[in-house]
Amino acid sequence: MTLPVNFDDTFEQNLDKYAELVVKVGTNLQPGQVLLIESPLENAPFTRRIVRKAYEAGAKYVQVMWDDEAVTRIRYESAPDESFSYYPAWQARTMEMLAESGGALLHIKVPDPELYRGIESRKVSSATKAMLTARQTYSSYVRTNKFSWCLIKAPTAAWAAKVMPELPAADRIAAMWDAIFRMNRIYEDDPVAAWQTHIDRLTRLQNILNEKRYKRLHYKRPAPICASSWQKATFGSAAAITTSPAFISCRTCRRRKCSRCRTGSA
Repeated sequence: MTLPVNFDDTFEQNLDKYAELVVKVGTNLQPGQVLLIESPLENAPFTRRIVRKAYEAGAKYVQVMWDDEAVTRIRYESAPDESFSYYPAWQARTMEMLAESGGALLHIKVPDPELYRGIESRKVSSATKAMLTARQTYSSYVRTNKFSWCLIKAPTAAWAAKVMPELPAADRIAAMWDAIFRMNRIYEDDPVAAWQTHIDRLTRLQNILNEKRYKRLHYKRPAPICASSWQKATFGSAAAITTSPAFISCRTCRRRKCSRCRTGSA
């Protein structure tokens, strides 16, 4: 992969543009709103940029919850079995209170693909079940867009190694940043405006597809999708705040591609 000629010279500026984009478009943070950021420790420098942009956008308070995967690994290697059926009720309640109070969430989700290598699957399964059970109310808030939330990516060494193993280790992080900048229109003069143009286009396509009132779409390839109605990936929260990832999906199953949605339509 060849980086842009001026990649190094403009890198810091592009990080700021990405941070501003996820605040203004991703979460669409409003003045006086509280923002919770979930971030890997490895992404601390970029996360701090987001915190600054959030305050510049008028955030009342920004809280960062750091994720240290080394600590997670230690738990799976050393904790007693009863640890994995436990999830802190206070942590679940914190997330519920964030949503109920009209806050916003930004999750920088970059899990290590090799994190659980060699760990007994029953431990991971038990811990996941405990988390999902404790966070049922919060999960319902996410599904129904009760509050503003956004999920983004930022490079880590483990993720870059998995995605770009053909590159020298020293080049992988830069290559991943370049890919993220390209996908998120960061090389545009004004990424926020570029995304608004993109969202407007998706809105027009959404309306065209829904006006057609298709009963069924058949693709000559695996995994046809249902066609009950269509939606773009900008969601309005209970506070009428529109947030953005960006694609068009079936409203019934909310997947980009599906072989069978929850209604049973093929």
